[in-house]
Amino acid sequence: MKSPTWEELESVFSDYSSVAVYEDHQGNIQVVKISQFEEFNNPYKVLIHPSSLRRLRLSFVKFPHFVAFPTLRKGVASSLLEIKGWHGISYYSGEEFVGAWLLYRCNCCRETQRLHLELNESEFKTDEELKEIHLSIFNARVKLDEELKGG
Repeated sequence: MKSPTWEELESVFSDYSSVAVYEDHQGNIQVVKISQFEEFNNPYKVLIHPSSLRRLRLSFVKFPHFVAFPTLRKGVASSLLEIKGWHGISYYSGEEFVGAWLLYRCNCCRETQRLHLELNESEFKTDEELKEIHLSIFNARVKLDEELKGG
């Protein structure tokens, strides 16, 4: 069965404020997490523990005011979390880094969100290279927001 497109998932989950869809490496949906009550909404409610991201990948995520994506690279998480406006949570097993969720505020950022999720960490040789791509996506959005505000 072919995995649903981003547009199909948006349509299916249009009534929900926060959604995350996780697929296995064959493209089969394995987990769907939903939060529909915005007053109780916390982005972390629909994000799974990063240890599961070794066998699953986040294929779709929708938040009303955030862009979110995972990383399994400590260097990427550490350097992006140092930037003003970036938030996240890192997970450890004892002293060993397991993974992190990285978030930043963004309204109406469907394409920005999709661009972050389309990156495949295994295709990048260095943390610096991957970090720079995430930053370029973020900076393009910031520039667009400034242009829309007339600044």
